[in-house]
Amino acid sequence: MESRLLFRTATEEDLPHIAQLDREVFADVAYPFFVLRQLFDAGFTLVVVDDSERICAYALAVGSGDRGWILALAVAPRRRGAGLGRELMRETLCHLRSLRVREVLLSVEPANASAISLYRSLGFAEKEGTAGPTRNYFGPGEDRLIMSLTL
Repeated sequence: MESRLLFRTATEEDLPHIAQLDREVFADVAYPFFVLRQLFDAGFTLVVVDDSERICAYALAVGSGDRGWILALAVAPRRRGAGLGRELMRETLCHLRSLRVREVLLSVEPANASAISLYRSLGFAEKEGTAGPTRNYFGPGEDRLIMSLTL
């Protein structure tokens, strides 16, 4: 029997589970627990997907003025390919829209074709004024494609 998925705002008790998922998905570039804790305490948006067994996906976002950023989107490998990332992005974008954000930005690894395809299907495009990936965005050898969406 398939478990029900609950999309909700993260609680303090979710933080260790989010950190574990982040390590599972992003390995060496995962957020350290203390950073997730501080972002949570600072009021950043953390939307989780709870499958009644554990947190199986999360999105981290921030909105300031009319601009917002999607800082992370992670889906457990066992849950990929079923549209969960798309639904999580929609929930997160809805939340940013409620904050009166008008433009949402994100960065994505240029080789991550599935993520880029997802973002494009949601209306994101390469940020105006950029020509391909921004070199060394996260440091030497860490290029990222910057994408934006007008809400």
